[in-house]
Order: sequence, then structure tokens, then C-alpha cells
Amino acid sequence: MTNSLRLAVAVCSGVLCASAAAQNVVYTIQGATNAQLLSLDPATGNVVQSLDITNEEALFGSLTREGTDLWTIDGWNDSLSDRTFRIDSGTGAGATVGDTGENWNFRGVEIHPLTGVLYAANDTNLYTIDKLTGAANLIASLTANMGFDQLTAIAIHPNGTAYAVDVVGTSLFQLDLATGVLTHLYDLNLGFGPPAHDLAFDASGQLWVLMIGGGGVFTVNVATGVSNFEFASSGAWNGLAFGGCTPPVNFCTAGTTSQGCTPAIVSSGSPSVGASSGFTLAATNIDANRVGLFFYAVSDVNFTPLPWGTGGTSFLCVKPPTQRMGAMASGGTTGCTGSYSQDWRAYMASNSGALGNPLTAGASFDAQLWMRDPPSPKSTILSNAVRFSICP
Repeated sequence: MTNSLRLAVAVCSGVLCASAAAQNVVYTIQGATNAQLLSLDPATGNVVQSLDITNEEALFGSLTREGTDLWTIDGWNDSLSDRTFRIDSGTGAGATVGDTGENWNFRGVEIHPLTGVLYAANDTNLYTIDKLTGAANLIASLTANMGFDQLTAIAIHPNGTAYAVDVVGTSLFQLDLATGVLTHLYDLNLGFGPPAHDLAFDASGQLWVLMIGGGGVFTVNVATGVSNFEFASSGAWNGLAFGGCTPPVNFCTAGTTSQGCTPAIVSSGSPSVGASSGFTLAATNIDANRVGLFFYAVSDVNFTPLPWGTGGTSFLCVKPPTQRMGAMASGGTTGCTGSYSQDWRAYMASNSGALGNPLTAGASFDAQLWMRDPPSPKSTILSNAVRFSICP
């Protein structure tokens, strides 16, 4: 398989689409052997840093990021088993995790942003990869409702929806990760014939598509299939991953208070290691004049939410041990006009002994609201939850 990769394409979806300039960095691999890890400015495509990758054999594959680690598949397109390979994004140091047990032509890889599972796909099959042993485990052979020939890359939106592309027409599909079923969306028809090499979502929920060979960077509106040229690109790039922060994601189910209010938790700003404030938790649709507080814990994607009291509507979405933040009054006048707001990053900066300190880039936390509601089980009610990752 050729490793000449020169075209990057961005695919955005409605209100989730945001400027590439808002992203921190794009990672790609220059060359398959004697490879370099490049950091690119996503607004211009200019190289801002180049690191030598160590211990690789042949890096033709795609790229995905988890914290400070980049994952790919290493090996030639021959009859031998290729290897799961991990790269330190800060140093370029590479390490073989273990044999996949498969030989890969096209080799899409993607970390699921909600579960942490590492998925991989070759031309016709979908796998999970064991991050401890490197072994690939078959989920299913790929099937499609129409127009599918040979899968080249996959990506998973921050909300958990998976996408894939194939060779002819650069067809874009939605991918069912449980069954391997592909649903055709559009023939993007980008570039001049060669297929897409990799897909990656950035922190805003915008999907980028790298094409083998070609000439430039495009954005594509996923709702319409319309593309726009952004900037020219060059170099033998293999794989694409974003180093910007993973956007916060809401999950779990909020309870409903005795007054009929359903608290909703949201977040704003950036939870950066280098900042002392600027990431705010907020909750709306709150009973007026109630005492409440935010609490949080280190994320555990395997935790199953627990009912909050017998016969209640709330769930404990955050796995203990938890850290309670300061109590607040909701304010408001009547009904569901109350609200809460607290800067989580400022709280962490002023409480060095708080759970999770000292913060490290890539660490993930879950937060939830607790509030008084005397008629409810346990005399309290819980909101839904929000999961967020710490930025550099």
C-alpha cells in the first residue's frame, strides 16, 4: 500500500462544526520508515514540530490519540502478522505492544471517546484490539446497504457515533460498531482518484478525512455533502489525530424533582493544566431556593449508574470515591427558575488536596449535581452527568 498522503479533508456536522483554528494541534506521521511524528497547525497545515519515531518497522496505518499516547499498526503489507504500536506524542518514542494476529492492508484504528475501547478495521473486517497484548479480536465482517467496496479508515464522534470511508468515490458511511453494518451517507468524490487514508474527529466534533495523494484540505458539510477547499498540503503523511482537548460529553439520566424540575448539568470553558480558572460547571432547570452542590470523580467507563434511593428517578452516575465541592443556593423565584454555577478549575487550583490533584493532561473526570428535595427518596435529587478531559 502506498504511503503518499497529501490531502486532508474536514467533514463537519451542523452546529458541532467549528473553525479548525480553534484546535490545538494535528498529529500525522511523515514516512513509513525512518518515520517522523509531525505536529501541524490545523489552520494552515504548517509543520510546528517534528520528532523522530523510534522502534518502528513500517507505519502505513492510521492514527488515533488517547491522552498522550498515539496508537497505530506497524508492519509491512506482507503475509506476516502486524503489530499494535504506541507512540509517545511528546517525545516520539515508539513501542510495540504485541502482535495483532492479522496482516493489514488498509488499517484504520480509533479509540472510542466514551469507552476507551480501541477499534480497528482492515479492508473487510471490524475488530477490537487489546491495549495490553495488542491482539485483534474479530467483531464482524463488514456489510453495507449500498455502494461499499473496501474500507480504508474509521473515526468515532465524541458522542459515540462511528463513521467509515471506502475506496471508490470516497464513500462516507455510518458504522455500527456492534455488527459491522455500514449505512451509506454520501459519495464525497474528493481528490483525483486515490482513496481516503484516515479519518479523525477534532475537539469540536468535526470530522477530518485524509486522502492518499492529492492536493489540499477541504471541509465537507455532513448534512449536505458539500465540500470547501481550505488549504494546500504536502508530504508523505500517514494517519491523522488531534491533540486538542476532547470535548465534554453529557451522559446518564437526570432525576425529576417533586416540583417537576429536571436538573441539567452543562460545562463551559477549558479545563487546562496550565490555568487556574476557566472551566465552569453549571446546572439549570432547578427548583427555586434549594441548596445543592457539584461533586465529581475520576472517570470509570465501566461503571454502571446506580439507582439513587428506592423508587426515585435519579441515578448515581459518578463512581465513588467522589469529591464534594462547596454548597450553594439555587436562587430563583418560583418553579424551575433556580440555577447553580461553579468554576471547577478554580476549585482545583485552590484545593491542592482535592481528588485528582495534581492534574495531568489527558486525565478524565465525571461530574454531577446533588440538591435537596425533601419529598424525594433520600430527600435529594441528582442531575445527569458530564465527562470532561484535562487539556494541556
